[in-house]
Amino acid sequence: MKTVDKTANTLIFNEDSTERAVAQKSHFLIIIFGKETDLGKEIEIKERVIVGRSVKTDLSTTDPLMSRKHFTIYKEEDNHFYIEDLNSLNGTFLNQNEIHGKHILKSSDIITSGRTVFKFEKRTELESMFHKYLYTAATTDRMTNLFNKYFFIDKLKKQITYSKRYNTKFSLLMIDIDDFKRVNDTYGHTVGDEALKFVAFKIVSSIRENDIAARYGGEEFVTLLLESGPEDAYAVAERMRNAVDEEVFEIDDIKFNISISIGVASYPTDATKWLDLIKIADERLYTAKNIGKNIVVGSNENRKL
Repeated sequence: MKTVDKTANTLIFNEDSTERAVAQKSHFLIIIFGKETDLGKEIEIKERVIVGRSVKTDLSTTDPLMSRKHFTIYKEEDNHFYIEDLNSLNGTFLNQNEIHGKHILKSSDIITSGRTVFKFEKRTELESMFHKYLYTAATTDRMTNLFNKYFFIDKLKKQITYSKRYNTKFSLLMIDIDDFKRVNDTYGHTVGDEALKFVAFKIVSSIRENDIAARYGGEEFVTLLLESGPEDAYAVAERMRNAVDEEVFEIDDIKFNISISIGVASYPTDATKWLDLIKIADERLYTAKNIGKNIVVGSNENRKL
């Protein structure tokens, strides 16, 4: 059985899985050039996939020059894979030639749509595992094992698009560790690093599996709470604040308390643009820091639920 140890960034195989991983091959479509937030995305193609700018497609991009449903790749009874443009605005190019109708695909073929370049390839399970490892390394903060800022912003932009189209709500939490500089100055950066991991664990433990948590930078974190309005977001933020506050952080013979301050912003109640949501949540976080710390601040000022 194979596993990916994300904490150590190490691929681990036992002897029984190695032969199968080297021999078994599957077909994949991978983004090899385009926007930074899209690079490395891939999908295994078994029967049929649709690619485009819409978050409802099987493999979505943030390329504004791609149509919502741009092209499709599918497998026919002859076991070959074919590509077909879906009447896109800017066309689909296979190995630099624009396609019309369906075209058979071969491993290593290059597909271009808008400003995004894809590669169709057949590879072993071991090669696929290695690629997933590289993608995880590119989208994950190695210190806390949360997603990184770039991955989070990409998800936030897509959530805005999705929520506008399907009339759904969500909320954003900006979280900062109170007096973190004092922790580093008093106990050293090694202890500070462990404190970051401690808070990251409490954040993940306070949200649902389909919500997203990321390290935004330094001692600041951010979470995306799906299908959560202002009241629900307050409740989650307060639960998160309590989870950190009620437990004494301990490492070796060092013990001290940690607290966090949180700013809350909700879509569409507070803003409908991703930059505005971040700005509002950040401003409310700043207010929380100024009025006493260890506080949740949202649209009702320093109200705590």
